[in-house]
Formats: sequence, C-alpha cells, structure tokens
Amino acid sequence: MKILPLLSLIIWLFFGALASTLSAQSTNGPTATPKTTPTGTTSPVSNDGLILQYETTLASDSKDFIDFLKTLFDILAAVCGGVFAVLGGALVFLNIKSSSDIRKEVNAKFDQAIAVEFKRQMATLQAEFTAFKQRCETAEGQVHKAQALVATLEQEIKDINERQDALERKKNEEYIKIAALLAYGFYTSHKDINPASRRDALNQLKRVLPKIPYSRRVGILVGRLHAFFGEYKEAIEVLNGVMRQRDELKYTPDEDYAALLYNCACYLNLRANKATTPEELTMVAGWREESWTKLKLSVSFDEENYDQATKESDFDSLWDAARTTAILKEFAETGRSRPSGT
Repeated sequence: MKILPLLSLIIWLFFGALASTLSAQSTNGPTATPKTTPTGTTSPVSNDGLILQYETTLASDSKDFIDFLKTLFDILAAVCGGVFAVLGGALVFLNIKSSSDIRKEVNAKFDQAIAVEFKRQMATLQAEFTAFKQRCETAEGQVHKAQALVATLEQEIKDINERQDALERKKNEEYIKIAALLAYGFYTSHKDINPASRRDALNQLKRVLPKIPYSRRVGILVGRLHAFFGEYKEAIEVLNGVMRQRDELKYTPDEDYAALLYNCACYLNLRANKATTPEELTMVAGWREESWTKLKLSVSFDEENYDQATKESDFDSLWDAARTTAILKEFAETGRSRPSGT
C-alpha cells in the first residue's frame, strides 16, 4: 500500500530530471554562424563555394549534434542508473518493510483468530460441561428416586407377603371350619339325629355359604337339611342361587353342575307331591315340568344320573311312559350309551 505513492514520486523525479537536462542542452547546443572575411565584410562567393561552405557547416553541426546526443545519452544513462538504483533500493526496503508488516498483520490476525476460536471452544466446552453436570445431577436424583421407589416396593412386597400369609392362615382356618361344618352337616343329615342338632348345623352352614356361594357341596348339604324339615322352597332357592353364581363365574357345566340340577329337580317334584293348599295345587304341573326339564339337563351333563333317577323313589310320581320314551329317544339321537337299568 505504501509502495505506490513512493513509486509515483520516483517516476516524477526521474522525468523532472530528464526534462531539466534536455532544457539545458538545448540552450547550450550548436548554432550556425555565417563566415566572414578577415576584413569583416562579406565577400561574394560562387555557388560552388556556397555549397561547400554549407556542407562544411552541416558537417560541423552534425558532429556537434552527435556529441550532444552522446553526452545526453551518458547523462540519461547515469540518471537512469541512479534512478533505478534508488528505485531498486527503495523497492527492496519497501518490500522488506512490507513483508515484515504483512507477517505482523498475518500473525496478529492469526493470533486473533486463535484467540476467538479458543474462546469459542472454551465456551462450547463450558456449556457441554454444564449440561453434563446437570445431566449427572438429574441422573443422581433419578437414582435416589429409584432407590426410594425400590425400597418402597420392597416394603410393599413384604407387606403383601405378610398379608398373603395371614390370609392363607385365615383361609386354612376357614377351610378347617368349613370341613368341620360339612362333617357336622353330613352327620346330622341322617334321620336318627336330633332335629335341634340338624337345625344348628343348617344355620351354621347358611352362614358359611355366602363366603363360597359357588360351592356344590355346601349348597347340596344346605338343601338337603332344608328338605329334612320339609322346606323344599328354601332348598330349591339355595340350589338355584349356587347355579347362578357358577353361571356368573362362567364355570363350565360338569358333574357338579349336574348334581345341583339333579337335587333341584328332586325337591321340585317333592314340593309338587307335598302340595296341599289350593294355591300350591295350581302350581303342581309347573313344578313337575320344571323338575323334568332340570332332570333332563342333569342327565345331559352326567348320564349316570338317569340310572339313579329311575331308582329314586322321590321321582316315582314324575316318570310316565311318554317321558321315559322321550329321554330314551334323546339318548339314541345323540349317540350316547343307553343308561343302565332301562
């Protein structure tokens, strides 16, 4: 940037010096003077003499002009040499100075760029470190929460296990009580047992039944004890209630279900047999039809119930030729084996 003004100054000085030299030489250059005679008067000459004299004058002027050009060339060479020497030195000086300035400027810019990049990298590193520290603190908090949750879950599991153990013990105790009541109920179901003991067993079993309303054994035993007292309506209600519970729980109909149906059919027919009031007598046909329907359904779940029903005296009033034929025909159509005793 500093070279151009200096270079212009040097060129301006060079051309100024050249112009001054040329001006001085033109002022002191050769001039043609007329020849005079020694007497100081002009003598007439001939044409040939004039030509010779003019040629002599031209030769003298040419020599002077050649000398002038040589001198001018020498001066010009000296001036140019000096100018170029000065210019070369100036260029070398300026180039050295310029290179130094450039290096300094480049170094300064490089240092500045390094400082900016270092600052940027440090800021990025600091931000990443801060974020990492926050993540570590968050993770540590989550670990503490997880540990607290694990401790809570372990305590809850321990409490659940303890409750399960307590429930298991209680359930076992209930099973023992129920087993004892069942044994007591079966014992009192015999005809020679004191009616007061039978009623006591019935009441205790009725208190147990809501805890296991789907139990076939408890339901049948409660129904049987009611039947001993002639309470067929209550016996039928108990058995229907047990079957409803099993239906709600979606139990698959099996031999237990067949046994419930069989006993219910038996009590329906006995209720029809024992009908005495006008209102009851109007219900006899319906009770027998319902008894027959339940008996057929019981036999469909357990074929052995047919053989038992044909021998059961409580069903004597239920059987007739049409019903016997119908149920045997049903066995034949379904491909089941014919029950024994028929």
